[in-house]
Amino acid sequence: FHFFAANTKWLRVHNGNQYVRYAFVSLRMLWSSTDPNEFASNESVFLSYWQNKYPPYALYFEKTWIQRYSPALWAYYARGPALPSGDQAMEGYHRRLQNIIVSKQNEALDFMAKMLW
Repeated sequence: FHFFAANTKWLRVHNGNQYVRYAFVSLRMLWSSTDPNEFASNESVFLSYWQNKYPPYALYFEKTWIQRYSPALWAYYARGPALPSGDQAMEGYHRRLQNIIVSKQNEALDFMAKMLW
């Protein structure tokens, strides 16, 4: 998942390598919240924990994953049970795009668009 990878990468790059294991566990708990109320409760616990453990990470997380990217875009509760996660949909699109071979440099963009669908 991009969500988990981005967070653990941030910790590694910002001198928080010793916290990666803890981050993964707490991120999983937050991500897997089943409804907005449970998410709000888990978010409060998550932010409180990280504000005490490693404040720069708490600030990063809040600015990036709460303010910049709404939890409705990445949290489990925001999607239907039969739908793939956003990362899975993006990976499928990426793989499809990689498989399209445009034989001429000046082929119409419409051709590529048709191939994607």
